[in-house]
Amino acid sequence: ENSEAYPVTIFVDIMPKFVQEGLGYPELMIDEQFLPRYDYSGYSWALFMKGSLIRYVGDYFYSSKLERYNLSDENQFFKHNSWIHYKHNAGEGSTLIVSRPSDRIIDIVAPFSYLFLFFAIIALLLIALVFLFRYDRVFRFTTRNRLQLSMTGFLFLALAVVGYSSVRYILVLNSDKNRQALQEKAHSVLTELEHKLISDVDFDAEMQAYLSSLFIKWSNVFFSDINLYKPDGKLLVSSRPEIFSENLTSRRMDASAYKALALDRKTQFIGEEKIGEYSYLSAWVQFRNADNELLAYLNLPFFARQSELSREVSAFLMTFINIYVFLIVIALLLGLLLSNIISKPLERIREKIAHLSLGSDNEKLVWLREDEIGALVKEYNNKVDELAHSAERLVQTERETAWREMARQVAHEIKNPLTPMKLSVQYLQRAWEDNAPDWDQRLKRFTDTMTEQIDSMAEIATAFSDFAKMPKAQREILDLNDLIRKAVDLFASNPDVAVVLSLQPSPMPVYADSKQLLRVFNNLLKNSYQALDSMPNGEIEIRSWIENESLMVLFTDNGPGISMEVADKIFAPNFTTKSGGMGLGLAMVKNIILNSGGQVWFESGKNKAPHFFLSLPMYLQANR
Repeated sequence: ENSEAYPVTIFVDIMPKFVQEGLGYPELMIDEQFLPRYDYSGYSWALFMKGSLIRYVGDYFYSSKLERYNLSDENQFFKHNSWIHYKHNAGEGSTLIVSRPSDRIIDIVAPFSYLFLFFAIIALLLIALVFLFRYDRVFRFTTRNRLQLSMTGFLFLALAVVGYSSVRYILVLNSDKNRQALQEKAHSVLTELEHKLISDVDFDAEMQAYLSSLFIKWSNVFFSDINLYKPDGKLLVSSRPEIFSENLTSRRMDASAYKALALDRKTQFIGEEKIGEYSYLSAWVQFRNADNELLAYLNLPFFARQSELSREVSAFLMTFINIYVFLIVIALLLGLLLSNIISKPLERIREKIAHLSLGSDNEKLVWLREDEIGALVKEYNNKVDELAHSAERLVQTERETAWREMARQVAHEIKNPLTPMKLSVQYLQRAWEDNAPDWDQRLKRFTDTMTEQIDSMAEIATAFSDFAKMPKAQREILDLNDLIRKAVDLFASNPDVAVVLSLQPSPMPVYADSKQLLRVFNNLLKNSYQALDSMPNGEIEIRSWIENESLMVLFTDNGPGISMEVADKIFAPNFTTKSGGMGLGLAMVKNIILNSGGQVWFESGKNKAPHFFLSLPMYLQANR
């Protein structure tokens, strides 16, 4: 009760939780520690007291009554008018609702589009690097690949060019819009100022205070700071004097503005100014009285909301990139489809050209459209016709050449016996004229010689006749082993050569002409016997077996081999390795086997026994 009173000092430290954005120089006037940590610009919120709306902030229009949302008393999320809302009971009858727009499809797919674009650019860079340094080893571009790569490359190029141009256009358009808005504000403020200050003005302290209060009111109306400078460029009045008192900017006019208005006598000027790293537009106009005397310079700085511009550009780029990624995917699919459509006829033409051969029935292509591929198909069909005509001429030429060669060979073979026949006739005539005492013996030798030479000429004629006529095959079902045995029996009278048979135990059915096949086996056996003539211990081996539904026959002997130099000519007509004969036997063998649907070949070498292989299709019941 009797305590002595002591003075007490109470300190209150107030830290703002929310900094409201204002006009003019807001970002310059706020300490960074008080700036909000998060960007809530995309959100709206409303405060309800006992179910009635008392305040709301943002772009969403809330109902005046909470009951319109049909919500329970619990905290909850709900969706309304394409917005997502969260209701929170703040207590004492107050309810807070925070809202944001629902995610659009484009917002959902945006990350995938960015990833696709990122990896696509990485892939293109890698391809470009490989293309530059290892082109010959890696890249073998087909028409299909070039078409797909061209379409994709053009789209990426268009994406870059159009994207850059669009962003530049948005920035220029935004700058023009800001300049236009700033110009309109400056003229509006100038009009208001001219209405308030009609006569000459003395800018004393009282007038400056009046203008300061007037500028503050107008700055709230026009949402812009307002500055007034003397004709000499010094600051007179400002709606926000703290900018100058804190030495954030000079009290004198911007040099570019002063030059334009004072020296170049321009009535207005809009230029870009900077405070530190912060750039902004600033409008300047001359303030004149009724007598057109310069009183001051009116200045309105304009601070565009950079965050809004960034969001606008980001939203455009997001939409633009998503659309272009979609177009790129569509282009890839269309490129694949179109490349297949375009390359398919080219591939077909390639296949036809690959199978194009002389003498075969080359098929023409049909293309109904009159385009580049149609022209290519037309040229191909023309070449097919030309090739057919060339084949006919070649066949005719080969036929004529073959007959000329045949005639030459026949003439040569016939001339050989005619010479000794002529000599024998002359010799006999001289003996007759001389009344030779051994006339009878000479006549007998003459007749023997003539008979021998006539037989030789008959043999020549028979050989050429057999090779030339090759009668039409009379095919029937035969056992190949039986024909081999019959051919061997014809040569069994020769005791100097042994024939070893190693035949397939089971029947070997073949559908062929028995006489022609017998002629084949006779020729092969005859060649072996002639090769083994005067050789001791001559042996001929004949084997037969079945392999993959083919009848295989092997003729071999222990005679001298055939060098590989003459291998390509062994089945050619008129070619022979013997001193006598016409070289038609093996040519006839090949002709008969090929006409029977089979194949014939041989394997040999120097000092290696020749092996002649025959392959004929096995006759099956299904073949009937």
